Amino acid sequence: GVAGSATDPGGGIGVQGDTAGDSGVGVMGSASATSGGGVGVMGITLADEGIGVWGSAESLTWSAAGVQGRSFAGSGIGVYGISDTETGGTGVAGEAHGTASIGVSGYGGAYGVWGDSSGVAVFGHSGIKTGVLGFAGLIDMGVPPPVAAAKSGVYGYSVLDATANGVLGRSTVGKGVRGEATTGIGGSFAATTGFALDVTGKARFSRSKKASIAAGKASLTVSLSGVTTASLIIAVLQTNRAGSYVQAAVPATGSFTIHLNKAVTAATSVAYLVLN
Repeated sequence: GVAGSATDPGGGIGVQGDTAGDSGVGVMGSASATSGGGVGVMGITLADEGIGVWGSAESLTWSAAGVQGRSFAGSGIGVYGISDTETGGTGVAGEAHGTASIGVSGYGGAYGVWGDSSGVAVFGHSGIKTGVLGFAGLIDMGVPPPVAAAKSGVYGYSVLDATANGVLGRSTVGKGVRGEATTGIGGSFAATTGFALDVTGKARFSRSKKASIAAGKASLTVSLSGVTTASLIIAVLQTNRAGSYVQAAVPATGSFTIHLNKAVTAATSVAYLVLN
């Protein structure tokens, strides 16, 4: 329908459209076919750092858009990006240079941003701050968003009410939330005036077990990696032996010994919990 060409190596415009109307359109492309994959406007570049389609919004108002896409289909796509490289490549990329600006912003009645992948659906990275930040609150009602936390892969924050969750993990049969650390702390909890840890249901500890003291014995030594002289050992009898009780539980390096006040006449169960 319309073809334009600019041969000046320094620049030039192949096709230009202009409108002075408040709702006018400078250049419009339309694909009227009701089937197939027609293209209303198409841009191609062969340059290493070229741009196929460029849009610029010169207005300083917040609602101005350099490029806008719209779809009226039930599951249509307003703007769709494809990368055909075998390794790497980005379908849609956004970049913003302001100190408080947003590279890519999404809004939806159900999901603002949706990611789907056989690998990582959504990836966030920050050199020194927060990789992914989730915030539940009414920013438009005057509540400021949280300040990014330093050295955090994922940061969740909520200021709604006492039932709100900064981060919520849920699983039907697996683990709702899992934390791991090689030499550090797998999970750390803190509360200023509330509860640092609130458990509903059963709690299980890998260093909490049951052992048996043999008949005629008054003590039992249990070997357990990680135990030191600073460990705290809690032990209690699980078999009813009249007149018998745990006298002491003494930690050592790699083990601890449970002492009874006297030798038992039959095998006796004792439960223990190791802290620190």
